[in-house]
Amino acid sequence: MKIKRFEKLLDQYGWDLNSWPTSCRKDANKLLEDDAEAAELLRSLKSVEDLLENDSLPMGKHQAVDDIFAEIDEQET
Repeated sequence: MKIKRFEKLLDQYGWDLNSWPTSCRKDANKLLEDDAEAAELLRSLKSVEDLLENDSLPMGKHQAVDDIFAEIDEQET
């Protein structure tokens, strides 16, 4: 699995690989073992979702996550 595919699956299914299609899990776990960037992406997404878990904002989690990452991207550029 390539990192771009992993990112798309993270966006689609979230950080918990148990919610991913069975056919993707083995490749994702292998990538996580071999690629520090993939492991960091997973940890980062889990951290954000953990922070948002108790968030009382009325917007959905996906929109809030998108807003947070957009702000991070903006600050880095």
